[in-house]
Amino acid sequence: QMWNYGPFGMTLLTTFNNGNATQSEGCVYDDENRTLFISEEQDRGILRAYKINNELDFSNPIIIDNRSGNIDDDPEGVTVYKSSEKDGYVIVSSQGDSSFNIYNRQEPYNYLGSFKVGSNKGIDNVNDTDGIDVINFNFGNKYPMGLFVLQDGTNDGKNKVKRQNFKYVSFADVLEKLDL
Repeated sequence: QMWNYGPFGMTLLTTFNNGNATQSEGCVYDDENRTLFISEEQDRGILRAYKINNELDFSNPIIIDNRSGNIDDDPEGVTVYKSSEKDGYVIVSSQGDSSFNIYNRQEPYNYLGSFKVGSNKGIDNVNDTDGIDVINFNFGNKYPMGLFVLQDGTNDGKNKVKRQNFKYVSFADVLEKLDL
């Protein structure tokens, strides 16, 4: 469903079915490019983009990637990193191999690479990620190009409680790793 929040409350604008998806997992809306990104797990493992026009036509989604491409098992969380008003990156968690895929923010949404978050200084690696988010704000020396936050499905480091947690990653490190 797509809703509009106005001065008099919420108004339902339209309903759509995400290409008959069996289970939509994550979504993010890119305001400047008027694009809705949705990840679908289960049977197909697809990342789709919907260009939102004034008619709210959802009949022609763009398939960015799937299990036949660079997604291993289930695509989960999806977010947008803005390097300028319209440029930047779409990031999706690829749950099957605990990696994070990066694509151009604009069509044709080229795959640019992937990375994993390994163990470091007694902190365990990241696996089984569902939700992610990123912001391009400068948070000082540790996060000069922004902050990437990701949910970690288990906390399996030494003497640690085995439960989910969140990790923070400098987006400057991501950009450097992928030479972007």
